[in-house]
Amino acid sequence: MVKYFSLLDNVRVNHGGMTKASFRRGKALNEEARIATTILTFNDEPNYASIIRKVREAPDLGNAEVENFYCSLANPATVKAIRLVTGKDTDTVRTDHPRGPSASAHVGEAYTADSSATDGGQQRTYFDPSGRPYLVVDDSNSHTGKPLVTLLSRGLTKRIVFQGPMYRLKHLWLDTLIGDSQAMLTFDDNRVARTFKDYVRPGVGKIFVQHVNHLEGGRHDNVRGPLRKSYRDVFRALGNFDAIVTLSSRQETQVVSRLNPSCWVVTIPNVNYPPTLTEATAERIPRKGVVVTRHAPEKQVIDTVKAFALAHNRNEADSLTVIGGPQDNESYRQVKQFVESEGLSQIVEFEGHQNAAEVRFSEGGFTILSSKYEGFGLVLLEAMGRGAIPVSYDVPYGPKSIISNEEDGFLVPKGDIDALATGIGRAASLAVDDPMRVAAREKSSKFSPARVAEQWTDLYDAISTRFRTLEKLRNLVPAAVGYRLSRDGAVMTVRIDADLHDKIDVQLRLESFDSLLHTDFPATGSAEAPNIYEFRIGKDAKPDAVNEPVGLWLLLQQDGSSTRHRLEWPDDWPQLFMTRTPYGNMNV
Repeated sequence: MVKYFSLLDNVRVNHGGMTKASFRRGKALNEEARIATTILTFNDEPNYASIIRKVREAPDLGNAEVENFYCSLANPATVKAIRLVTGKDTDTVRTDHPRGPSASAHVGEAYTADSSATDGGQQRTYFDPSGRPYLVVDDSNSHTGKPLVTLLSRGLTKRIVFQGPMYRLKHLWLDTLIGDSQAMLTFDDNRVARTFKDYVRPGVGKIFVQHVNHLEGGRHDNVRGPLRKSYRDVFRALGNFDAIVTLSSRQETQVVSRLNPSCWVVTIPNVNYPPTLTEATAERIPRKGVVVTRHAPEKQVIDTVKAFALAHNRNEADSLTVIGGPQDNESYRQVKQFVESEGLSQIVEFEGHQNAAEVRFSEGGFTILSSKYEGFGLVLLEAMGRGAIPVSYDVPYGPKSIISNEEDGFLVPKGDIDALATGIGRAASLAVDDPMRVAAREKSSKFSPARVAEQWTDLYDAISTRFRTLEKLRNLVPAAVGYRLSRDGAVMTVRIDADLHDKIDVQLRLESFDSLLHTDFPATGSAEAPNIYEFRIGKDAKPDAVNEPVGLWLLLQQDGSSTRHRLEWPDDWPQLFMTRTPYGNMNV
């Protein structure tokens, strides 16, 4: 039996495109392949159950089961299961937790109470619906400076079931959900992926979905452009993942070129559900634009409105409806102020977040996307499936993977507001039955639930077939055992303690810490010592990354399976390049 989980940091009522894509993938797998995916979330909110009830009002989640970390810990059965996983029992009793407010004020609800800890720090205690404390989080540990969590039993005496870092408790929780089964874990959220980057279990596959540009700020320089800072920890740990999924082949090529990770890199687009018959036959206003977005700096909605204003002033477009939230931040205020200052309030309408907002595309003749970057651009497919012509900046990576310029939409240079306005005018001039609308609908159908679900099941099957080989590679114990200077640099010797009946390919990688620029070296071995590998490191071998620490890794591959191990540079060896990294792996 294989269990399937999709892990998200949090789920909001007004969730964005990444969460929607995750929900739709699970729904498609359930409908097309009979694979039930459980959504795991980590919302730290006592009223989480009511949030999920509201989320289910939209069609994307379907009948998927949802488990929340904090709510699950309120269940005594979960605490008992964690105790069984740890294999430890303790008589230690925690007595310094607060009693909290009266349970009668929270009938039927879990709740939290904040207080001052005995050491002067802050403490949050979690209470189950009966008013019993089950989890205490101290904001800092005197030894590590990081939060310390304490999981309590539910008896009359509050015995400590677990005490340690939060990430470790989350790992234990996931262990209880998986049990003795095989499992597939899909991480759509980089925050959760960081928490579980070192989570490695036999028979458990891990897949990371790259929903956004891997470069900071949507930059184009894939060779030297800075990697997105919030994703670097995940990129460093891709040896602990089975695959990274990109949403476009263009990004797949660039991820392979830049990172060359030891895991697979595959392209699987997001799922696009077709419109209902009612939507497909709705009355359309060709010169009206409908935009579904999120008000955030990277979405650049101000460019959308400025371009529409130009098209309107040229008498090429009549009205624009912008749907999305939040409506209480600077990005929204900037756009709203521009509309008011330009006297456009009668023709530009703002509406907040709406469940199933995609149905509104049937009303208009076109949509506009002016983002700095898009991992995919699901909103473009939603519009095209309903016959609304997309006009989009050509930004990495999604728009060009979706739109065939002047066939089913319009692509214009990034940041060119005048060109965006021209595209709006051309889209608004199309008749209701124009062939371009037919082409747009046909394009959107290529991302159907059946097609995407088949790609995911193929990936799951491929990962399952290599569990045994990958486990063997991950259990190997490589060690740096020799080092000598040579005329052109140095020679390093590595021993792999294992009974290697089958040949494995071994490479040494020098990798810079932040940019992940790297240099790889092939191994030379001998029949007399099959477990010994030598690597010749040239004087100019260091990756071209100024002032960055350099890590040392061993890449192992066999029968299409690959992973990597961090090597420690012995303290008594001379330093070839630099010092240690912040994470403790030795530089050379």
